[in-house]
Amino acid sequence: MPQILVFGASITQGLWDKEGGWANRLRKYLDSLYLSGKLKEDWDVFNLGIVGNTTKDLLRRIEFETKQRILSGNALTIISIGLNDSQWINDKKIHRVPPQNFKQNIIKIFQIAKKYTKNVVFLGLTPIDESKVDPIPWAPERSYKNKLIKQYNQLAEHICKESNVSFLDIFNKWMKIDYKKLLYDGVHPTAAGHKLIYTAIKNFLSKNKIIKFD
Repeated sequence: MPQILVFGASITQGLWDKEGGWANRLRKYLDSLYLSGKLKEDWDVFNLGIVGNTTKDLLRRIEFETKQRILSGNALTIISIGLNDSQWINDKKIHRVPPQNFKQNIIKIFQIAKKYTKNVVFLGLTPIDESKVDPIPWAPERSYKNKLIKQYNQLAEHICKESNVSFLDIFNKWMKIDYKKLLYDGVHPTAAGHKLIYTAIKNFLSKNKIIKFD
């Protein structure tokens, strides 16, 4: 049984989506294909998103959690992290996780993931509605800012190229549409937003033949 390990924070966890988020939508889709005979292998999807996580948090747990779930070399790791790293701490005028630390953490995360699977995908960051989260209502000492999210997204894309990791851009695609309607609270996607992310992931896996559909 091949596995898909999805690491991230609250968006990965699926907050505010009655379907459980994009990762859970992917699991349901693959389950339905397998049960109908349209997929030969039964892919086991693990949602390993934790609210509030940064790359620093993920680096501490990724190897242990991967070891508990990998059963074979036929596995895929999807990493969706960085939005919380980009947070701006208003009184100190610093990032929650500085760009250089973010870069080092991502490189180490990729190195660990690649020890267990050759297939690693990084899901790019999503834009936010600054009118609702600058400052952040539930953490007023911090702010989300799109210019900083863009910077971290570009940095992640650059690291992916250097590390031979697939990068799936969301930020730039969403900036071309009325994305604010896809956000529940200025940060977390609505059901429609999660559906768009899920569709992008599903199409990517199919196009790149990571999962072979009949």
